[in-house]
Amino acid sequence: DARLNLLLALTSEREGTCIKTYSEVLEFKYRENGQVIGAISQGIDGSQQSWEFKAIVNATGIGSDKIRHLADPNVEPRILISRGTHLVVEENLCPEGIGLLIPSTDDGRVLFVLPFFGRTQIGTTDIRCNIHEANSPSTNEEAYLIRHIKSWFPNLREPTISSQWSGGRPLLMPCKHDMNSSDVVREHEIEVLPCGLISAMGGKWTTSRKIALDTLQAVERVLDIKLSHKKRIPLMGCKSNSHQTRLTLLKEREELSRCLPDSMCKQQQVEHLQSNFGLEALSVILKAPIVKREPLSQVIPVCIAEIEHAIDNEHACTTTDILARRNRLAMIDINEAERIIPIVQQKLEERNLPKSNLDLSK
Repeated sequence: DARLNLLLALTSEREGTCIKTYSEVLEFKYRENGQVIGAISQGIDGSQQSWEFKAIVNATGIGSDKIRHLADPNVEPRILISRGTHLVVEENLCPEGIGLLIPSTDDGRVLFVLPFFGRTQIGTTDIRCNIHEANSPSTNEEAYLIRHIKSWFPNLREPTISSQWSGGRPLLMPCKHDMNSSDVVREHEIEVLPCGLISAMGGKWTTSRKIALDTLQAVERVLDIKLSHKKRIPLMGCKSNSHQTRLTLLKEREELSRCLPDSMCKQQQVEHLQSNFGLEALSVILKAPIVKREPLSQVIPVCIAEIEHAIDNEHACTTTDILARRNRLAMIDINEAERIIPIVQQKLEERNLPKSNLDLSK
């Protein structure tokens, strides 16, 4: 999911989008008639920037209400945050890569057990929380997931948890404020405030394209214009169709293998690189000397060439960006990710980026 999100953004950047990460909106600027026409933002280094625009879209997930309130202090909150916690255990509970869906727990939920980089991902919970708790798994949630898994895998005994994390679902506030978050329908809504702020709220990954198209219709209404026709653009790392992409990936596998140093996880490294970069994998590797192609971990064979590429070309600014978002090492094995933090920090410091520690809550 994080990699898909990144590739969508980078593909858009190739088409002319300007991307600024870690750019927090501090305040809006208005015309005399109350219409929002600009904003002041602050970057990761503390510097501030001034923006002017014809239309602005608030697509900030669980942060939507904060931006709405910044634009209009009188708005009612619309977002209900539901925390979903996931565990990764070292034991492979998915033989032959086959996942398991547990159809009904004792509280009427559905759980999943999925293959995850040679281990097993278990999820998820559905706990109503505030925005500050959205990324903090609780011990009760961990116990809940383990208890149900052990009931389906009685020989498991005590599984070894190698990583755990939580994420917040931005659910639309129901009419009944006392409803459980699990009862809320995962629909979306595009709101336009009187000041002109457009907010895309609710929804989920599987409806993200529909949310985007509905948002663009709202932009057309605010600007009172018809936007240009939609254009089909292949995702970065792909050809124009899936058949061509598969054929080219197969052709490049052998060349990619020749470019990598011999190691115990060479084949895994080839698969990892093509999975992350697709048809861009060769260019990522070839621009780096052989010493920077050595895998740093056998959990995910990330190499220094990838770390530098993430900083230079994928807007990575922190250790969490690199070890949790640009690749999934921290989401699989937090101890293994922490082991290579010094290497990542060195590369960040070489590019004058602030030193940071791995924090899955950010």
